[in-house]
Amino acid sequence: MNDFTIQFDNNSNIPLYRQLYDYLLKEIRAGNLKENEKLPSRRALCGHLKINKNTVEAAYQKLAAEGYIMSEPRSGFYVRNRMGHINELDEESFPDYIYNFSINGNDILKMPYATWVKLYKDTIYTNPSLFGHGENFGERILQKAIAKYVHEFRGVNCSHNQIIIGAGFDYLLLMLTIIMNRNTVYGIENPCMKRIYSVINMCDKKICLLDVTKNGFSIEALKNSNVNVLLIMPSHQYPVGYSMPVEQRHELLNWANARKNRYIVEFHHDSEFVYGKPLTSIQGLDRNEKVIYIGDFVKTIGPSIKTAYIILPKPLLKKWKLTINSYYTPVNLFEQWVLAEFMMEGYFMKHVKQMKTVYMKKRDFLLSELDKRAFRDKMEIYDNLDGTHFIAKFNTDVPENQMEYAARGKGVKIVPLTRHFNRKSGLYNDKYFVFGYGGLEMFEISKAVQLLEEAWGTL
Repeated sequence: MNDFTIQFDNNSNIPLYRQLYDYLLKEIRAGNLKENEKLPSRRALCGHLKINKNTVEAAYQKLAAEGYIMSEPRSGFYVRNRMGHINELDEESFPDYIYNFSINGNDILKMPYATWVKLYKDTIYTNPSLFGHGENFGERILQKAIAKYVHEFRGVNCSHNQIIIGAGFDYLLLMLTIIMNRNTVYGIENPCMKRIYSVINMCDKKICLLDVTKNGFSIEALKNSNVNVLLIMPSHQYPVGYSMPVEQRHELLNWANARKNRYIVEFHHDSEFVYGKPLTSIQGLDRNEKVIYIGDFVKTIGPSIKTAYIILPKPLLKKWKLTINSYYTPVNLFEQWVLAEFMMEGYFMKHVKQMKTVYMKKRDFLLSELDKRAFRDKMEIYDNLDGTHFIAKFNTDVPENQMEYAARGKGVKIVPLTRHFNRKSGLYNDKYFVFGYGGLEMFEISKAVQLLEEAWGTL
């Protein structure tokens, strides 16, 4: 593509990067920028438009994060296939949207890019051995950094050699099913993160769905089931958001200890963004090697960081190494080392602390914007406000799908909670919508809520 001309409005309260992003998105959707067409280089576009390099970088990164363009190493950015940015929840055909209350939204623009680039350069120049094979189960430097972090932040107790590095938690979960007994029954929360259910279901394993209610997880339902392995998010359940009290965590351990072949798989997804007093992980309370701990960096850094980790009890670690003896971590060595340095040098925790402040401000701003709207009297905010999303119940006779379509018609994507269920339960019967604000800027939040009012009125 040749350089193009855009008329920036310097008096607007919309940042320049967003004006550039809006222009490029419009061109892509209109078909003026074709599939696989190369975009101007960042340097060339800066020179042509007389704007800061960070402005172009931010616009390109936002388009890339949303799947509209993709980066080719040593070549540049290209327009992606239109199917490439369809979200897993978009089974139906909806109108294009401008604002997305995505439950998975990240503010990737706050990422310390300069630090990340410096660490990559330093790692490449000072560690030529990283072009080799590396360690089978992950680089020791990253294992040690993760072990230190999860112990200090979540109270996890492990040695670094209990940690296995993988490309995404779903990949590690898939590997875990291989070492479990063939007749294992997996207990999965309902609703839950779809990727967890999909992995177990794809492996043709037996699944028992355990309903999550307003009061959280039901221990009694678990005890009355034939579950051997329980998969759970106790610190900030996805998507309902409850935090399991410590008494119930001990009850889960009692359940696991009652039989030899029982295990708890504890997922660490976004518990860095629990704004109250953090609770010790179930793994940290475990004294009998009953808890498997899985975590990643999707919410803290960004979805492009595919590195994840699994912390195995020693008996299962031995079984993993015997059963999957040809395992070689698919995460490249440079990414492992850079991530380790990012953590050990203190940049990671500094970034997390900054993002906690950012997300809390966005949450409070969204709540204040909703308070102004005509439909607020028909709306009940679910009382868990941690993470980067919250749930709101609507007391209205308007059908849920009609509300969703009306919002889409105004250019706002907002997903009902029912999309996260694998079977109907008590929460399924009410009209809940998920308000994810992590990937939205303040002015986007304000405009999106205004459009929802136009779409929904007083309900």
